[in-house]
Amino acid sequence: MAAVWLRFRVELRSRWRALLALALLVGIAGGATLAAVAGARRTDTAFSRLLEDTKAADILVNPDLGTGSPLRGSEIARLPQVAEAGREDGLVMLPANARNPDGFGITLASRGSAGFAFGRKKVLEGRMPDPRRAREVLINPVLADQQGLEVGDRLPAVALSNDEFARLDSGEFPS
Repeated sequence: MAAVWLRFRVELRSRWRALLALALLVGIAGGATLAAVAGARRTDTAFSRLLEDTKAADILVNPDLGTGSPLRGSEIARLPQVAEAGREDGLVMLPANARNPDGFGITLASRGSAGFAFGRKKVLEGRMPDPRRAREVLINPVLADQQGLEVGDRLPAVALSNDEFARLDSGEFPS
């Protein structure tokens, strides 16, 4: 047994740099593997955590005729399969300084719990707008970047009627 230890010490003295490099390589590879596994676990649960945090809706009923649709929210809410129901009305808005239709968006106005009690938006900065304050809105990051907006800034906007939106949709920009 003493001969084995003697041989081991001789090899260790002559190859310590290679053994140290091998140990470092194994440590770095092990650390990278543990980080990848932790990242995969977090990614695997990200969508379910988002659904839980926002109380995402399972279905969206979006009739083509808007408020002229024969669908009635009260009838949908009474269905036995429906746990919660709400309504958000859409309005086409353009930033007042827009010179082309690229800056337009649909503004959703909640009628009650939709967007607040369930179907909440993921807020990246600031807070959800107060539903009792008509001048507070939540905008997406793309519009914020396009218009150079920060939390608390004002965005002058104009609303388009259905006829104006139809002209916009056909390529004519309303003046």
